[in-house]
Amino acid sequence: MGKFAVFRDVERQQYGGEGFLMERQTDGTSKGLTGIIWRNSWPVLGLMLLNFVVGYTDIYVAGLLGPDVQAAVGFISQQYFVLIVLANALAIGTVAVVSKAAGRNDWAGVLDLTRQSLILCVLSGLLLTLLGFSVGPYAVLRLFSLPETVQPLALVYVKIYAAALFPNYVIIVAGAVFRAVGKPVIAFRIMFVVAALNILANFGLVFGLGPLPRLGYAGIAVATAVSMSAGACGILAVLLRHEWKPMWSDTWRLSREVLRELGRIGWPAVVVQIAWNAASLVIYQFLGYLGDWSVPAMAAYANGLRIESLTFLPAFALNMAAAVLVGQSLGAHSVEQARRFGWRIAGMGVLSLSAIAAVLYAAAPWIAHRLTSNPDVLFETIRYLRINLVVAPAMVLGIVLGGGMQGAGYTRGVMAVVVIATWLIRIPLAAFLSFTLDLGALGIWLAMSTSIVVQAVMMTWTFHRGYWHKTISSSDA
Repeated sequence: MGKFAVFRDVERQQYGGEGFLMERQTDGTSKGLTGIIWRNSWPVLGLMLLNFVVGYTDIYVAGLLGPDVQAAVGFISQQYFVLIVLANALAIGTVAVVSKAAGRNDWAGVLDLTRQSLILCVLSGLLLTLLGFSVGPYAVLRLFSLPETVQPLALVYVKIYAAALFPNYVIIVAGAVFRAVGKPVIAFRIMFVVAALNILANFGLVFGLGPLPRLGYAGIAVATAVSMSAGACGILAVLLRHEWKPMWSDTWRLSREVLRELGRIGWPAVVVQIAWNAASLVIYQFLGYLGDWSVPAMAAYANGLRIESLTFLPAFALNMAAAVLVGQSLGAHSVEQARRFGWRIAGMGVLSLSAIAAVLYAAAPWIAHRLTSNPDVLFETIRYLRINLVVAPAMVLGIVLGGGMQGAGYTRGVMAVVVIATWLIRIPLAAFLSFTLDLGALGIWLAMSTSIVVQAVMMTWTFHRGYWHKTISSSDA
């Protein structure tokens, strides 16, 4: 295919340097495609691992202060994830439109779309930050039944974490831009600084190490706000470099056309995340109806999800790589290249996740023993892991092909598959197997694995059918 996603000579002269679009040379061979996929995947995987480290550090330090602090941090963190759903949806839309502009070598278009995404990012981030300050404390006291010992801690955390929302929105959306133009390593480097600062500030501010003040439990939230703010400043420093300077000289006004396109792509992504999180809550409710086996089953579910994250992280890293490479290919008007990237990344995911799942399956008893000594929880954790690890290859297949279609802007098709697999298969089947057939937790695990296979089959058929590459907006023509 020749040069792919690369500055034209005139753009290099106008903006200077090599630009942010990754210069690739590929003849479509297996080696060439694999190299491109690897360069787009490993920084995203590293970034996700760093996010995991940041969250784990918060919980670990909170545990050193007591169970009440740990409960408060865990509770507010869950609400925080809900509030960044909009940022994640905006990031999906940004990858779809910016990667297509990158694929057709339209750097001016990249700058304009980046500016539009950042405007929406700033507006939504500031709005949610203000809501966190004003409505957050009311929500903590009125909408949730928190223990009295946890309430005052949560009230402190909700305001400080609200301050972290705006810079986190900037990091998420700008990171999507860097991935879309083939430079995910920039987002990785910034997140590395964020993670390192978060770890140091967590211990330093909580316990007053060195010159830092001793803030106690509040230091956990302050560390998050400080590290996220530093990351946003790093983003700003990158965007002030010569490649991006022209972006600042144009009018910072929302474009109705771009707003409609981002909205068209983004709202199904919001539905997907809400549907998935709501289904998880229903699963927890089902587990709570298992009588004496409720507590072991819920503990096993929490343990299993934590261990399964070792398969989720590479799966979603490949998902993001597929979104970028499919989007760039369509921007270059190469549907065949987009198909090849989608199938190749999916194949790589299936092979790698099969190996990881096989190791985890064999080591399930040993790993479960590291998390619990309770025999009931141990038994259920091992059973959960082995049932769900069997379908790990199907899981990554569905996730990767779904990412490719999201990169094409076909988010409504992905939404339909996820909603059907989750709410028409997983939830009804879990209720039937668990309560009607009296299989208990086993029925819920079987329903989860069945829905994963169904989702993979539907994603594969949808990608194979090919309608997703016909959803290019008029601005991409």
